[in-house]
Amino acid sequence: MAPVVGLDGSTSGPPVEVDSASGGPPDVATGDDGFGLAVTINSTPEHPDCATRFAWVGSDLATLVHSGILSNGMFGGDVKQVDGRWVQGWWGENWDADDVVDACVARFAAGGELEGPPVCNELGAISDGSSVCGPRVAAGDGGLALVGTVHSTRWMFFLRTDLAGRAVGGSTDVFEPYDRFGGASYGAFNTVWAVDGFAVLFIADTRAGTDMLYLQRFAAVP
Repeated sequence: MAPVVGLDGSTSGPPVEVDSASGGPPDVATGDDGFGLAVTINSTPEHPDCATRFAWVGSDLATLVHSGILSNGMFGGDVKQVDGRWVQGWWGENWDADDVVDACVARFAAGGELEGPPVCNELGAISDGSSVCGPRVAAGDGGLALVGTVHSTRWMFFLRTDLAGRAVGGSTDVFEPYDRFGGASYGAFNTVWAVDGFAVLFIADTRAGTDMLYLQRFAAVP
């Protein structure tokens, strides 16, 4: 459902049904002419795997554009608007290899139309049969950043891509240079575009067993 709520708490009408099959955590971004939504479809007997798709809703909630299924496998998606387009990131499952996760990005025109096939970058066998949380996506002039955590090993990875979703270098373990981190709190993280780079906010436990809030900066080097 997608209601519009005014600053005073009033609504312009009843909620609008966006997707009757959605089940995972949704995400929403706003633009000049409407809203971009990341939607996860529940598994069904006809479609046994969770799937990701994008939906665009006009600002008047009268126009709805669906992307169709973008990827099977893991749920979760994050959507942002940059350069007048929508970008959506999610984790996809690589069916050719066990426990291999792909970081996927799709771009959409301002009106919700898919601009070419999604781009998926193999992150390697990092899931270890366990769940991967995220991603959270940041978007800016320097491209995109995708951040996620792995439940079984409790580590956090950062991947930078260009605006089309093509990886710029490999994924980085946010914790690797620092011995003080014992692991990430599952799902407790976010990322934003900052001036000339990205910032990652996260909660991690120290080796002394105390949860702390941290902020890490990444430069958007060429």
